[in-house]
Amino acid sequence: MNFFTEVEAFAWAVDVAKLPEPRFIAVLGSPDLIAGGWWIEAKTINKSAAARAYDERVIRPALEAGQIVMSHATALVPPLPGLIAKFQAGLDDGIRKWDRQGRTGQLIMFYDWTNVDFGISKRDAQRAVLDWANRRARSTGVSIIVVWNYRWQTPFYQEVAR
Repeated sequence: MNFFTEVEAFAWAVDVAKLPEPRFIAVLGSPDLIAGGWWIEAKTINKSAAARAYDERVIRPALEAGQIVMSHATALVPPLPGLIAKFQAGLDDGIRKWDRQGRTGQLIMFYDWTNVDFGISKRDAQRAVLDWANRRARSTGVSIIVVWNYRWQTPFYQEVAR
């Protein structure tokens, strides 16, 4: 859970989507926010576990020691299936929480995608996420919002069913 992403979803609901009276929900197993008839579940998509472990094991100690960290040039590769699996797992969790609400109203999945692992093509990763979001928004009827790296004012992907 990342409360910062929930705050971003709240700000997006107020300033971008102009949804009525959003408020946080503090009930375990419920979506994070409600705004009128809209349920909003907020998820953060971070680097992979392997990339985070490498950062903690290698990068952080070097930076804390005042060293300059440089990575060698590498050919960029397409995203691994785990990236899309993170988005899908978030959607599955959001739908379970919406089910607990009797599927009343409409569900919005709000994702803050904060990073791409080193060596992964950002362009290819973004294309894969766009393809996934388009397919899943159509097949589930769930509205999907994806912001890139805390830029909630200008979503990278926004499909809101009205």
